[in-house]
Amino acid sequence: MPAADHASDTRLDPKALDLELSLLLNSAAPSGWRSAVVKAAHLLCERYRGDWAELHTLALLLFARTHAGDRPPRDVSVEELVRALDGPTAEENRVTKEIRQALPAAGQKFELGERHEEPQLLQVFRSVSDRYGGPLPWCDEWDPVPPRPSPLDHAAKRLVIYLSTYQPGHRNGPSHVPEVGDGPLHVEADRLVMASRHSLVPRPAPEAAPPFRAVSPSTARTSPSSARAATRAGGHSSSIPRR
Repeated sequence: MPAADHASDTRLDPKALDLELSLLLNSAAPSGWRSAVVKAAHLLCERYRGDWAELHTLALLLFARTHAGDRPPRDVSVEELVRALDGPTAEENRVTKEIRQALPAAGQKFELGERHEEPQLLQVFRSVSDRYGGPLPWCDEWDPVPPRPSPLDHAAKRLVIYLSTYQPGHRNGPSHVPEVGDGPLHVEADRLVMASRHSLVPRPAPEAAPPFRAVSPSTARTSPSSARAATRAGGHSSSIPRR
């Protein structure tokens, strides 16, 4: 479909908050996920400059603490989030274990032998908690690849600093969460690389990906990291329907 056909679409900055929200708010996600994402966006909207790891970390932590339904994400205080995130810096942040245990309890688990897609929240979690930079390369068993701090580990440190002095409305930037559309997601690109989640083809880092050209926000059924990494600025376009 030529780019001219999308003349009415809003062309979004690849670091825009509404674009990231459109990728996170999957219509097949469990109950409570949208509220967790919106709460995280409210906390970060005044400083958001494309740091997806901070948004994903906060949303996953809020969901982990509220998915049982005993309280909504909006009732989780900033002070509680700071205490949770302010963990040891020399090892995996402790909220990683908390989120890892909460997702299966909320039905977000991958069943071996089933042909269903990996649950969306599990995809989000795997990307932000990855300590190896993608699939492990073939290596000698006597020379294993050491783990590195994950995007979640780095984001937790920044979030503790930011939230410890959090004052809504006192920073430069929007003070509200942008609206997210519910139509199809249109992406223009000069090349698309199709690979399964088990493929050995590495996905480029989100920071290295050139910007999107034409995007309509939606609750598209795709993982945020793969959607960002698979696009390139160019002349072709694709549409990912809402499912």
